[in-house]
Order: sequence, then structure tokens, then C-alpha cells
Amino acid sequence: MTKRYSLFLAIILLLFVSLITILCIHSRIATDDYWYIWFLKTYGIIESCKSQYMEWCGRFSTSFIGMSLYKLFGLNQIYYCFIPLGAFVLLVSGFYRSSGGIMSHFNFPIPRFQRFLASLSFVALMYFLSMEKGEPWFWYVALYDYLINIGMYLWAFSFLFQSRYKFLSYIGMIVCIIYSGGSSEVFSIIFGIFITLFIIYKYREADNLRSFISSPFNKKLLLLYAVFGICFIIVIVAPGNYLRAGLLPESRFFYSFFIICKSYVKYFIVFLPLQIPYIFIFSVVFILIGTKIKTDYPQLFIIPFKKFFINSTIFLLSVLFLFFFILAYLMVERGPARVWLLVSFLFSTYVTVVAFYSGYAGLFDGKKISIIKKASITAGLLFMIFNVVYQYSVTSTYSSAIDSRNTYLIETNKTIKKDTLIKLAPLPDCGMLYSSDIQPDTSHFTNQELRLGFNLKFHVYVEKKAP
Repeated sequence: MTKRYSLFLAIILLLFVSLITILCIHSRIATDDYWYIWFLKTYGIIESCKSQYMEWCGRFSTSFIGMSLYKLFGLNQIYYCFIPLGAFVLLVSGFYRSSGGIMSHFNFPIPRFQRFLASLSFVALMYFLSMEKGEPWFWYVALYDYLINIGMYLWAFSFLFQSRYKFLSYIGMIVCIIYSGGSSEVFSIIFGIFITLFIIYKYREADNLRSFISSPFNKKLLLLYAVFGICFIIVIVAPGNYLRAGLLPESRFFYSFFIICKSYVKYFIVFLPLQIPYIFIFSVVFILIGTKIKTDYPQLFIIPFKKFFINSTIFLLSVLFLFFFILAYLMVERGPARVWLLVSFLFSTYVTVVAFYSGYAGLFDGKKISIIKKASITAGLLFMIFNVVYQYSVTSTYSSAIDSRNTYLIETNKTIKKDTLIKLAPLPDCGMLYSSDIQPDTSHFTNQELRLGFNLKFHVYVEKKAP
């Protein structure tokens, strides 16, 4: 990887970080956030977490963290901006540390600056491969269960591979895997499969069971697996899961396969082709790293690229099939965008691994590499400059409109003494953020949650937008 390419890639990634920072600054409290703020004011953290576990879902770790932050911040919007920003930093650092641990474990080092660029590129790829980005990346109530969950999972594996500071690495690993295991049920199933497969791989690598168990690394891995499993069981047995399931349509086994087909079409045919420029921009760095590793370690990987590509693709499609089936069977639908964040994570991992191996396998000669570097840098600069400028314009207008609306609600609430009906102006386009707008129907849950959050003495609605 040349210094010139590294410099331009760093500029592109700096623009990406600027984009994320702009979106974090202009993100705002929305819908369910207001409900939790009200609930915490009314019942407190412990009672709220207990109610969540008994009456809604068993995600004990994310419930506790989320409830604590809602209780701490209240309606002080300025503090909430640090939640998505912190989740972003957690994700980048988690990939950086876990990739470093894996490389150390398998003895092929990558320079730190290149690994940092690769980590940012992976997160950028994951971001642009996310559907309806505002919900999984900037809606506070969704961040705890999904985006932060993935970050903690990566950090847990980074502590697993860490050999220094043994005691601290054990504590860090356990804390991170408790968070991840006590979070999203669907994510835990998929992550649990990955851990199981890794254990099988390590077992086959050992000569026998005694040799497998005697390995300090494998002991640590089994501890991670056990803690993760216990947390998952605690989540699954929660009474709230069954009460919530009663609100969903009855599951239909064979109809689930129709929904799975729709899910594949939605992501791979409708959504993914539009993201090809971003796949190209942020995957080239992994091709270059693979090419460099081939030069230094020519016998590290011996599987032919075609076989590796086919096996990786089959594995990805199989895992996605399981993921889509779980959603389709339990929810009788494709599931919300926030849950599909896992699809983005899995596909981004697939792209980076295949790109790395294509570079290692020597699919690109010097001339082709020179062309794709120039093309990716040019495209990256154009796309990222456009995104930064456009999203700043759109989201700053959106956040200003919300701030003005909230100020109006607070001031109006001081003067109105009896129940009445107040019409609000519809909010402008929220860009890549999650909209906090309400509906023309005063009984809609978004209207009711806004009313609870601000403890309004009146009802609110917006005029129906023209089609």
C-alpha cells in the first residue's frame, strides 16, 4: 500500500468520520425514546428493568444500560449525541483490536496505520450497506440492542485473543460477552453459531480432547462460550418474551419461506446494487493488504481463490437464510431495519474477507491494482464530499426544526391549563437520520410518546402531508 494511496484513503475516511459526526450532532430523541424517558421518571431504573424483563423482553444487559442513560440524561438532548458517536468509536476500535488479535494468533502482522485504515473502511462499508441507516445507527433506543451489541461482540473477541494482562483480559471478555449475550435474541443465535464453529475448528486443530482442554486459549474460549450461553438462556426464559409474542401474528412455517425469498430480493436485488460504489471504494484497501501479505507470507493460505469464494458465499447465504427464517417465523414479516444491521455486518465481513483473499491469491496484477486504486480514490472523494455537504444541509435544517418545535411545546405547556388540541408543522426531511415526526392521528403511538416525554397537558398532531 503506497503512501499516496494511504493519504487519499485517509482523507476519504476523514470525510466519512465527519459525516458520522455531523449525523450524531444532529440526531434527536424520537418516538420510543420519549416513552422510556417518561417511564424512568415514573418508576425508576430497577422497577423499569424488572417490568421490561417480565412484560416485554429479556434483554437484561441492554435494558439496564439503556434505562440508566435515559435516567441520567432525561430530556437533555446534547448528551444523547454522544451515544451514536460512542457506538461508532466502539465499533471501529472493536474491529481494530479483534483483527489485531486474530493476526497475532495466526502470525501475520499488518502495520498499525494500515489496520486502522482497514478498520475505518470496514465500518464505512458496514454503514453504507445498512438499510434505512437512521434506525440502526442514530435511533438511541435501537443502538443498545444492535449496533453497540456488535461492537461489544468484537471487543469480547479482542480480549479473547489478548495474551498480555491476563486478568484484565478475562474481565474485559466477560463484561463484553455478558452485554452481547444479554442483548438481541436473534443476534445471539447467529453469534452463538460462530462461537460454536470456532470451538469445533480449535478442537479439530488439537490432537485430542485432553490437548484441546489443556490449551490456555481454549480454556478462555470455553469460558466465553459458557458465559454467553448462560446470558442467552436468561434472555430466552424471560416471561416478557412470551407476552410480546402474543401480540404478533401466529407463526406459519411454510409461509416463512416466502418471506425469506422476499428478504433476499429486497437486500440483494433491490438494495445492494445501489451500494456497489461504496463496496468498491472501501474494499480496495483489503485487496492491497492481501497482496502485501502474499509477498511476505506466500504459504500462509493455500486454498484456491475459486474454492474459497464458493465456500464463503455458500456460508454467507446459509447464515442469512437462518437469520431470515428466524425473523420470518417469529415475526411473520421481514423484520425492522434495526435488526437487519446484522445482515450489513455479515455481508461487510464477507466482502472484506473475499477482497483480502483475492489480493492474496494474486487476482490483480500491478496494472489492474493501479487502476482500481485511482478509480476508488476518485469515486471515494466524490461520493463522500457529496454526502457530507448534502447531509449537513438536510440534517441541520431537520434538527433546528425539532429544537424549535420542542421549545414551543415546553413554553406552550406552561401556559395551557386544560386539555386541548395543538397542531404542529410537519418536520422536514431527516436525511440519513431517524425521524422524530408524529402523525395526523392523535392516538398514534408517536404522538402519545411525545406527549408523555414532555408531560404535555394537551394533545398534538400534524397535518397530513400531501401525497
